[in-house]
Amino acid sequence: GVAKDEKEAVKWYTKAAEQGNANAQYNLGFCYDNGTGVAKDEKEAVKWYAKAGEQGHAYAQCALGACYEFGTGVAKDEKEAVKWYTKAAEQGYARAQANLGFCYENGMGLAKDEKEAVKWYTKAAEQGYARAQANLGFCYDNGTGVTKDEKEAVKWYKKAAEQGNSRAQNSLGVCYYNGAGVAKDEKEAVKWYTKAAEQGYAAAQYNLGACYQNGTGVTKDEKEAVKWYTKAAEQGDADAQNSLGVSYENGIGVAKDEKEAVRWYEKAATSKKAKAMHYLGRKLMTRDLPGVAQKSPEYFFQELSSLPLRDKGSSLNYLIGMGSMESGAFLKAKEAFLLAGNQYGPTAQNIQPDSMRLTSPKDPWLGSILQILDGDGSVIGTGVFLGSDGWVFTAAHVVAGRSTLAVRDSEMNKWPVEDVCPGDFSGDLVLLKTSAKNRTGAELADAEPKVSDVVTQVGHPWGVLHSIVSRGKVENIQAAGNTYVCSLASMPGNSGSPVFNEDMELVGITSQASYFIQSKSPMDLSRAWVVSLAQLKKMAIAAQEESAFFPLAKNLEWQKQSRFWSAEEGKRVSSLLMGQTLLAGSYEARQPEKAAAIFVAEAEKGDTEGIYQLANMHYRGEVVSKDQTKALELWNKSADQGNTKAMLRLGAELHQGGIVPKNQTEALKWYLRAAEKGDAMAMAMVGAYYLSGWGTNCDYQLAEKWIRASAEKGNAFGQYVYGIMWEGGYGVRVNPALAAKWYEEAAKNGSMDGMVKYGQCLEYGTGTRSNQVAAISWYLKAASSGNLDAQYRLAMAYSEGNGVDKNFPKALDLWKKCARQGHQSSIQKLSTLGISPDD
Repeated sequence: GVAKDEKEAVKWYTKAAEQGNANAQYNLGFCYDNGTGVAKDEKEAVKWYAKAGEQGHAYAQCALGACYEFGTGVAKDEKEAVKWYTKAAEQGYARAQANLGFCYENGMGLAKDEKEAVKWYTKAAEQGYARAQANLGFCYDNGTGVTKDEKEAVKWYKKAAEQGNSRAQNSLGVCYYNGAGVAKDEKEAVKWYTKAAEQGYAAAQYNLGACYQNGTGVTKDEKEAVKWYTKAAEQGDADAQNSLGVSYENGIGVAKDEKEAVRWYEKAATSKKAKAMHYLGRKLMTRDLPGVAQKSPEYFFQELSSLPLRDKGSSLNYLIGMGSMESGAFLKAKEAFLLAGNQYGPTAQNIQPDSMRLTSPKDPWLGSILQILDGDGSVIGTGVFLGSDGWVFTAAHVVAGRSTLAVRDSEMNKWPVEDVCPGDFSGDLVLLKTSAKNRTGAELADAEPKVSDVVTQVGHPWGVLHSIVSRGKVENIQAAGNTYVCSLASMPGNSGSPVFNEDMELVGITSQASYFIQSKSPMDLSRAWVVSLAQLKKMAIAAQEESAFFPLAKNLEWQKQSRFWSAEEGKRVSSLLMGQTLLAGSYEARQPEKAAAIFVAEAEKGDTEGIYQLANMHYRGEVVSKDQTKALELWNKSADQGNTKAMLRLGAELHQGGIVPKNQTEALKWYLRAAEKGDAMAMAMVGAYYLSGWGTNCDYQLAEKWIRASAEKGNAFGQYVYGIMWEGGYGVRVNPALAAKWYEEAAKNGSMDGMVKYGQCLEYGTGTRSNQVAAISWYLKAASSGNLDAQYRLAMAYSEGNGVDKNFPKALDLWKKCARQGHQSSIQKLSTLGISPDD
């Protein structure tokens, strides 16, 4: 009914506020806060917010909390902020509830409590508050304070996105892009990226740029990609700055411009982007660069050394130009490279630091080691010249589905790959033909390596320019001698690496880190699965026939004739490995929907491994229906086709009883079938059955036969049980030294029980020389993985001061911890002390 007049509004707000009206006090505070109808005055805003807040005005309480959070008009005080947010949140004000949730999620002004954060986000989200919906979606997406649930994440992202929340729009785009919690739909991803990008959300602008650059969900348009990268980069998005540097460096979607490349790389380098730091460091090694003359190459290298493991390739690339291979810089990089426990779990720490080094000019294999390059020049794996005629061995999955390939040696000589011999074998192996002539290639060994033989792997982990040497031992020979498991540091990029014996003869080709084959978690970087010498010889013999090769450049028909190649071309092994990788989430977020699609496709082709993996998903009810009857049917089908993992699973189900009635006689039949196919774990189980009389008569002689076979193949459980047999004289004459030997082998192979038993041997000098300190180190290793016996032994050591400083309170804490988990020895120990586990 009147013309808008903000000054007049302030006048009347002031009159009412001075009479104590809380609404007026809040409104007046808002005007001072925002300079509406009055000169902006944050202190005056705080004054009026406080007056209204003290009267219980929820909006004012929330606004006052924000002032304390950000130090607006008052000294910053996060605890005070939480106090006022809590008052408003408890009155049901959604904005305050979202703010309080944020405080709990980030430990701001109070102890971090992600579950409490989810509680408050949920309250606000259920009132339709978009920011809380976006934050709640993030919690479900990442398992923050709540069980990870991608579908629930998508639900909340959608609610927020439809209200225009840019963070949620971007997150929803990511879900559609990855097929996480929703069917994969790249066009829908682009739609949501665009909505968020147009609101100025930097991460979405970067994602949209990447879609345009790669033609993902939209027509490829490199100029449009640069446009969106630029918008994001100007807001400080490091990924976009890095991509913009790449664009200017290579002239992608924009004129090539080194100065601009340097400018954007330098910005990205401040956020520790490996590509940017590598580029700047590499350039600085040869000449000065505009704008970064104040930095040394060492600066960028040292920064690279602190990056997560997957960026270490650039770090190692960089050290190549630093001079001495054993310089302090290299040693620092190697330490950072190896100690990757925070990212990939404790298995990375199993790699012995002295087991890796750079190749030297004196190494006999130097001229034969190759990088395998994709069509765009990216390093995708390692290879090795065989003989002098330009033939190259590598892993089949490295080159799967690629129509353009090349190889490059240590002197940067490069040859295109002309033809490929995929062979007709089930191993992950391929032979490439290049035009290289008169090369010094590797020679095949005469004899296969044996368990415990020392072997050397040479390759390009993480795409490093200079090859890296890793030494280890053959731990296990599996699958009828077609593959070895070796204690070799094996990272992405090592696929296709040659493995040599002590005479520098070629005995194998690295396929994958053992994690990929065995589906173990966390990823085991300290072991490699190696295609055997027998397979290499078969391939080399087959390659003598010209018809064994197919033209790489002509077409991909040869790929369809092999069992290795990718899902769309019929690639079996790589497809299944990819499924396992997606399921485990080894390099990025888990993507069970994608994994299930791969397993279903392979199972429909009748592939035994695909059937087995699909059975596991039905058993868990992950993506596919939870149907244990179906799982059992599929395990039987896979086992009947010869899959030893399925045989083991059936044995385990029958042993324990659950989805099938307990029947140890039938369990033994499945274990025997797998054992007779050479599976070391199955051999150990058969031995354990005969040792214990499960499902059969007790027979120590047969038990010893199978347990010994398993132990000699390197199976940790078999080695542990073999130690028990020698310790107790089951089927063998008591021999403490042999018991200690096998316990040690089991411990080194990761058996927690083996670690405890070997620790006891060392502690008491049973079968080996007494060494209290070494005993403690094994107890600690097992205890850190939750082994209660190890924790109990540690407690005893702390109570008596054996091998460690005496520390009774620490011992008591350990006994209580074990007792609360039902550990009988700990319960009895506390009982003798008259102490309750809950005291």
